[in-house]
Amino acid sequence: MSLEEITERTINKVGFYPLYVVANSGSSGFPKGKLVYALNCFSWQFDPVSGNPVTFYGEKIPLTEFRVYNQEFNPVPAREKEVPAFVPSARISEEEADAIAAEFCKKLGFDEILTRRGYRT
Repeated sequence: MSLEEITERTINKVGFYPLYVVANSGSSGFPKGKLVYALNCFSWQFDPVSGNPVTFYGEKIPLTEFRVYNQEFNPVPAREKEVPAFVPSARISEEEADAIAAEFCKKLGFDEILTRRGYRT
């Protein structure tokens, strides 16, 4: 199978899906997202004879398991105008923050006090 046939078959069978890539915007420190399209598949390798996708080890992947997503996506373009970063107008105390967090956690179904464990605690 020629490279052109594999390319056409792959694009027609799997298509693309939209996703945002996020990168640091430099001096402002706020990340920026950019809409891009990625090939809707798990594999980047194809058998040159059959044109079917293969794993890293050369094992064939069934076309039913090849696509990442089966639904169609309709991307929402990013705003033309940049949205300003949220800057709080006033500080709250640690106790107020704990109370707000506890109320939020109760809405999620957590009744106990949550503690953080791990690195630098």
